Amino acid sequence: MSALLRLALDQNFPTPLLQAVQQYLPADLQLTSVHRIDPALSELSDRALFIALKQLDIDGLITNNYKMLDVPEELAAIVATKSVLVAVEGLGHDPIRAVGALLLELPGLAGRVRPGVSNVFRLTYRRRIPEDAWHYLSIAAERRGVTAQELWAEVRLTDEELPTPGLDQRWDRPAGHSSGHGGSENRTDAVCGSRRIFTDSAKLLPSEFKYYRQARKGRRHVPSLALCRPARPAFPR
Repeated sequence: MSALLRLALDQNFPTPLLQAVQQYLPADLQLTSVHRIDPALSELSDRALFIALKQLDIDGLITNNYKMLDVPEELAAIVATKSVLVAVEGLGHDPIRAVGALLLELPGLAGRVRPGVSNVFRLTYRRRIPEDAWHYLSIAAERRGVTAQELWAEVRLTDEELPTPGLDQRWDRPAGHSSGHGGSENRTDAVCGSRRIFTDSAKLLPSEFKYYRQARKGRRHVPSLALCRPARPAFPR
């Protein structure tokens, strides 16, 4: 097998979608539609197609016709020509899913081809069943050594966050913009570990104002989420 893996795209494969991402495909792959190689190839049977591709120095075929794997006459041609066959199963009527399944397989494909024998890559994809995000919150809680309810109480959205427009929840705001919770003159000292820091309330998220108010009332140690978080890039002016 040459360093460049040359594969033909069967006439039933959604070529335009692949052309749209051509520049992002692996450099060791060359994908060309059967019709572009030679329009006459589209008229051949699958058995004759593998023979013709071999004669044209094309390494194999990408197709939605995975049922050829059930046809002994066509399998005989694949074995004899030592072709590479990428068969996308059951997605021929959904071009986005078919191309998506192929794109997931292409990186490193050339390196997985075994020389001197036929190579069949049968691609299947099943739609995923959604999961409740609470499941992942429970996993995160277990890593912290607390219950999911305890972690939820710590990180849950406040009554102020949900009705607040999303653009008001930026890490930083353009000059002159008010947070609605007080201007930039509202500043306070707070203790972050052993460091005393100076905090501008106008740059806090709505969920952090309860910690800000606690600091204003003299509470020395505030959760790191509020006042000890690392600086974030300023919002674009």
